[in-house]
Amino acid sequence: MHKDTVNSEPSESVLDGLVRTVLSQNTTEANSQRAFCSLKSVFPTWEDVLAADSKCIENAIRCGGLAPTKASCIKNVLNCLLEKRGKLCLEYLRDFSIDEIKAELSNFKGIGPKTVACVLMFNLQHDDFPVDTHVFQIAKAIGWVPAVADRNKSYLHLNQRIPDELKFDLNCLLYTHGKLCRKCIKEGSSQQKKKCNDNKEQERCNSCPLLNYCKNS
Repeated sequence: MHKDTVNSEPSESVLDGLVRTVLSQNTTEANSQRAFCSLKSVFPTWEDVLAADSKCIENAIRCGGLAPTKASCIKNVLNCLLEKRGKLCLEYLRDFSIDEIKAELSNFKGIGPKTVACVLMFNLQHDDFPVDTHVFQIAKAIGWVPAVADRNKSYLHLNQRIPDELKFDLNCLLYTHGKLCRKCIKEGSSQQKKKCNDNKEQERCNSCPLLNYCKNS
């Protein structure tokens, strides 16, 4: 999906996008989507979420995993917004620069660089390059980041080096590839090589288009 396609679709609110991204942490896309839909079904407005008991919020998002942690994060964001801005809305970020957005969102407890980058790219249409597990593992496998880099350092490294005009499409491609194919990531392991011990299995293992770029291949 190209960035222009996203811009032509009905715009999701920034707050919805932030919470959706929080719910996507350490779980599958299907589970996070179910958790978000469940939350919106039980609590139609963010005012309803803020007024609700934490246990009720946890129950609503439990299918997405880490319910206590995520419920606490969501509650904290809403409390801070009401205290600082007087309403539960993040649309004011549309008028901020990228650096201002990063600083603002990073002030919320539990909101890390990957979540901020996703909101920047998907909800605010800025050129940024989120580094989730899939992107991180592929970048490591093909040697795009230093071997000792963690996800946060990889985010800084890749954002400095990938041209802005390529960030959106490339990020979506790597994310999708990471979900569908694990061969390039596992290629360097002896366990994977043992599995590829007959012609048919070898052909399957070599079908990944990134294998030739893996540092261990």
